[in-house]
Amino acid sequence: MTDQRRTEKGLWWDRAYYLVHGCQARSPECLNCWSAQMAVQRQANPNEAVAARHEGITTGTHFNGRIHLDRDALVKPLKVRRPQTWAVWDDLFYGDERDRRGCEFQRTPFEPVPFEFIDHAFANMIAANWHTFYILTKRPERMRDVVCQWEHVTRLSMSRYGHICLGTTAGTQKSADENIPLLLETPAAVRFVSMEPLLEPVDLTQFYTVWDKPGAHVRTWTQGIDQIIIGAETGPRRRPCNVEWVRDLVQQCDAAGVRVFVKALDLDGRVSKNMAEWPADLRRREYPR
Repeated sequence: MTDQRRTEKGLWWDRAYYLVHGCQARSPECLNCWSAQMAVQRQANPNEAVAARHEGITTGTHFNGRIHLDRDALVKPLKVRRPQTWAVWDDLFYGDERDRRGCEFQRTPFEPVPFEFIDHAFANMIAANWHTFYILTKRPERMRDVVCQWEHVTRLSMSRYGHICLGTTAGTQKSADENIPLLLETPAAVRFVSMEPLLEPVDLTQFYTVWDKPGAHVRTWTQGIDQIIIGAETGPRRRPCNVEWVRDLVQQCDAAGVRVFVKALDLDGRVSKNMAEWPADLRRREYPR
């Protein structure tokens, strides 16, 4: 579990596991990408190694499809003995057909994250089993295909590794409808959905299995979503996030027995990560069981 002090700040991870630098926008959630903005800043870093990892991966303030792989970072978790929660950035599964077309449009080289690099990353995460890893992607179709290929090649099962959490983004109804079914088809012990930034009301009930019994109405989450992370957009160009959208999702999670982590709320145009300022029913920062 993430350090309590970071959880209190609305952070669900302890450390960044930066394996891929670079990406390209996929959906409305990407408009104000914090990682792209950080990459622009790091290009001017006086540390030449840091600057080199981010060179050429942005155009203006946005990612342009060019990526750099940080092979030296692969072993980093193995050198940290204290149990930590690691967030894998940027997108380990970058490189699907939409990315190829995007690179052609932007006239940048198309270099997908290769299978052997992902395999090496998985091997290190499996070996560092005292840590917890969150792998978040906006490319759940490629994640599903790569994980299935990895299971076939290695004859291992991702569902054995409860410290490796696979997730996708769903900050709009369209993203939820497209991404969550693909996540549910992906072999995993723990699955999560990041609804940050939450940009509109989202109905997840289609992903429930519902049984009506005499005197009872029972809902369970189809095939296993273990955690939903919800948050208002942050930053100077943030878009609004109605508290009622968050409340509705929390209620949906409760109905399905899914853990929920509310990262930040939009309180009258001000982003708050301090739960003491929030309505009592939204003070929820839970981790998968």
